[in-house]
Amino acid sequence: MIDTLIQDKKKMPLNSIKLLDCSCGIGTQTIGLAKLGYNVTASVLSRQAIRRAKREANKFGVPNVKFKVADFRELERKMKEKFDVVISFDNSLPHLLTEEDLELACRNIRNVLNEGGLFLKKLKRGRVIGHSHSKND
Repeated sequence: MIDTLIQDKKKMPLNSIKLLDCSCGIGTQTIGLAKLGYNVTASVLSRQAIRRAKREANKFGVPNVKFKVADFRELERKMKEKFDVVISFDNSLPHLLTEEDLELACRNIRNVLNEGGLFLKKLKRGRVIGHSHSKND
């Protein structure tokens, strides 16, 4: 489903799409998207989760994923590149406890997106919401 949503918006070869999974957990979506051919970077706050995600990626034959420990409230500082697509699934954003933290996370996500980039998030009820980034955002 994620791949279909991305391809509907981004008419580019998969291996040229730079994708950030900014709340990767143990890498479930990361691994699936890397196996399809996306150029994936994955981040999460927990070092332990990153270690597990790396093991899972190697187990499933996708050692080319870049993994980083990063809070999505500080992506702009932690990521040295911009992305065509940023995803945040598994209901991660609602774990932020204040409106200020949510605003900071959204601003950081927007600032690591390329012009025309796509942000997909999945919230508790399972609905996937997508936003395109433009200079006017």
